[in-house]
Amino acid sequence: MRRSKTDPDCVLRKSPLCESDLKKLMGQPTNTFLRERHLVTAESLWERHLVTAESLWERHWVTAESLRERHLVSAESLWERHLVSAESLWERHWVTAESLRERHWVTAESLWERHLVTAESLWERHLVSAESLWERHLVTAESLWERQCRVPVGEALGYCRVPVGEALGYCRVPVGEALGDCRVPVEEALGECRVPVGDT
Repeated sequence: MRRSKTDPDCVLRKSPLCESDLKKLMGQPTNTFLRERHLVTAESLWERHLVTAESLWERHWVTAESLRERHLVSAESLWERHLVSAESLWERHWVTAESLRERHWVTAESLWERHLVTAESLWERHLVSAESLWERHLVTAESLWERQCRVPVGEALGYCRVPVGEALGYCRVPVGEALGDCRVPVEEALGECRVPVGDT
């Protein structure tokens, strides 16, 4: 039986045959068989609840960007599944430094070492103490003085100490942008990706 290409059940791109007709003719091919031959799109499989977002990812049918753009998974979900690294989330502008720190994915010290924040930014956000900045050679005594961080009288600038605050590794940061609300650039559209041969 042949049906119109406009039939809502029809998923073939260049044939009037529908998926049900094709399966009858070809002995019930699998979803992967259909996808590999470009007879259905990954998006079509998803919309029909034939595959999960995880399955799409594991088979390299979609990119992390594509999943995130279509709200199929959250950035937090990608992290929890070990599909992306904290650095990757940052570089793609999916999260803010505050968001990474709030979720204990990175330390303030790690943010500094990766050049994601400046010493001034750490100080202004109350992420570190003046002493912590000093001990790590992130500021000079002159800079501390200019910022009105007082030092003991009679002690040479080069050897001064400042009030004890909180160590870098234990500081807390304010919440910035929530992971679930961020947006990512689109790389590969679901319908345009290619898939490896296999079974769903």
